[in-house]
Amino acid sequence: MRNDFKVGDTVFLVYDERRRGLGREVQITKVGRKWIDINNGQHRIDRETLRIDGRGYSSPGRVWRTKEEYEDHAKTSQLWSSLKRFVYDNHQIPQGVTKEKILQASALLGMKDEQ
Repeated sequence: MRNDFKVGDTVFLVYDERRRGLGREVQITKVGRKWIDINNGQHRIDRETLRIDGRGYSSPGRVWRTKEEYEDHAKTSQLWSSLKRFVYDNHQIPQGVTKEKILQASALLGMKDEQ
């Protein structure tokens, strides 16, 4: 994770609960060794994880470097969920899927070889 944040940079804030909005750009107002403040102290962000400090509770969200980076992550997450659901819902091997193709997909996904 790059740590080249500076005061005045903008990041894209996304809350875990959608009722708080779909995300917005916010400005970095302070950069410390461990924490980054946004919007004049509205939230502080962990520099390593980019998660919002929950101050004793779970984190309410995180920031992304750009809106595009967030949208790419959201699309990847959606595709991954669709793939998991497809595999879970299919109780038989789909036609045309071979052992070799399964091993290739397994390797691509970083699964341990279970031949």
